[in-house]
Amino acid sequence: MASSSRPLVSVIIPVYNDSSRLRDCLDALGRSTYPRERLEVLVIDNGSTDDLDSLKADYSWVLWLYEPLPGSYKARNRGLSEARGQIIGFTDSDCQPSLDWVERGVAALADAPPEVGLIGGAIEVFCAGTNRTPVELYEMLHAFPQRRYVEEFDFAVTANMFVRRQVVEAVGQFDSQLRSGGDHEWGNRARAAGFRLLYVDDVRVRHPARASWTDVNRKLARVFAGARDLHGDRLIRTRRLASQLARSVVPPVRTAYRARTDPRLVGSRQLVKYAWALLVMRYLTAWHLLRSVTRRASPR
Repeated sequence: MASSSRPLVSVIIPVYNDSSRLRDCLDALGRSTYPRERLEVLVIDNGSTDDLDSLKADYSWVLWLYEPLPGSYKARNRGLSEARGQIIGFTDSDCQPSLDWVERGVAALADAPPEVGLIGGAIEVFCAGTNRTPVELYEMLHAFPQRRYVEEFDFAVTANMFVRRQVVEAVGQFDSQLRSGGDHEWGNRARAAGFRLLYVDDVRVRHPARASWTDVNRKLARVFAGARDLHGDRLIRTRRLASQLARSVVPPVRTAYRARTDPRLVGSRQLVKYAWALLVMRYLTAWHLLRSVTRRASPR
């Protein structure tokens, strides 16, 4: 296909104090197999305090935008207001898209039935070093189950999503009041508007595993407080809350046992570390769930 006949693609990337990993993301997009003249990359600085000036100089082909109000969905909406593409891709500053990510995303939408308005691609979690922490092992096996999100819950996380422009025009922007869960809420709105969502495994990005309990605590606080923002007092009244709390006190023996054959866990030591992380995650999740129902504002 001639370059001029390919759709213009806008890729939206919010960033907040993540310049080092953003560089890796932009390096990957700079080597994209999709024609550069048909690719528009928008980076939205969401009030970072680290220095982005060197990045702006090194990646002059990027459109740099600024959104002073905190919140990644506010930043994505700022990108949507400027994006010119017929197809809009979403990823995050800590992701590393495959070199054919854009090309495969465009092809997947082109090959899909017309009622498919958006696709979610695979998110491969990787560990930076060989001496993996319990948190990294847990993340590697459980973080970003994109296929499940798409096929069971009708949304794709914005670490790896492509949408047709007409979907955005019909559905509108993200709920900018949400600090977490906005991709879930927006995907459900798209599904309610009649658009189908498709999971495509070969549209891939890589995402580093969180390595510390501090990182996990920060994520859980954001996710559960975001759920409170979205569901309000319904979160407290639902049976789901009670069932989640009940499950949290049951040691995850069955899950740990099933993981013994997972090829991503090498040796008995990693299996023990993973089982320990499973147990700690159960209790941390319960703590953050209880804490979220008493809080009124989400952390950043």
